Amino acid sequence: MSTYLHPEPIKVIGLGSPILTDDGVGLKVIEDLALEFPNILFEPQTIGGLDLLEAMLDYHTLIIVDVIQTKSGSVGEIYRIAPEAFKGFAHFNNPHQMNFASILESGKRLFEERMPNDLEVIAIEVKDVTTFSETFTPEIQKIYPEFVETVRSVLNEKIDILKEKYPSLKE
Repeated sequence: MSTYLHPEPIKVIGLGSPILTDDGVGLKVIEDLALEFPNILFEPQTIGGLDLLEAMLDYHTLIIVDVIQTKSGSVGEIYRIAPEAFKGFAHFNNPHQMNFASILESGKRLFEERMPNDLEVIAIEVKDVTTFSETFTPEIQKIYPEFVETVRSVLNEKIDILKEKYPSLKE
């Protein structure tokens, strides 16, 4: 049984860089949804590796909103990814940086009682994460409202599951 230090049971982390075109989508989504859900902690993060692990601790439910680029995906495709899906992935391009599966495994070994019981990644397939720009590509601008709605729907789903145990979510 996990022990949580924060009174808020749900945390949403938006990952990305606000100056690398589509990479800022996760940051923008949490900015847009934060006022709708006052009893949920929304946190922008531009970090990775073990720094991300620290941001994940002490919540019952954690949702990470990010972008993804796959070989077979289509720009604008939206994914709901369970942690198990990351097993078997190798390191990122930089062999000194941990991938998400390694971060989760380290968290389970080092902080088992503090890791989320429920963790999900919501990601959107993007086109450009290397060009310096604070504007999304036209393809992502078009699909962005649907991505926000997906995250909103997942949040409402998680709230429905937890609202009996955490009365503050009913407000």
